[in-house]
Amino acid sequence: MNETNRTDIDVIVVGGGKAVAAINPILGQDNVARFLVAIASRAAGSFEYRFAQINGRPGAVTYVDGQPQNVGTLEIVDGKISSIYIVVNPEKLQRIPPLHAAGGHPSKD
Repeated sequence: MNETNRTDIDVIVVGGGKAVAAINPILGQDNVARFLVAIASRAAGSFEYRFAQINGRPGAVTYVDGQPQNVGTLEIVDGKISSIYIVVNPEKLQRIPPLHAAGGHPSKD
């Protein structure tokens, strides 16, 4: 994680009071790595993702059992990831079609 991320990387999760989300930003490489591993390990069912440009930034849509679970975008500074923004608010995810309706061949993890 050190080569692609800044040491002061952070993760901000937006739940909008509608979904479980981190209350405070996750700060620092070690904390960010632990947080991302923890949320990935909690995904129940079939976990898939599709890379996408989201609001002009690189990112990905994560699906669980074909339904959008979250959208994540990356902020890049000097060629390294400085922030990761994750939206889990189900109201904001409603505009994203289910995996099979979205088309394409998603990557699997």
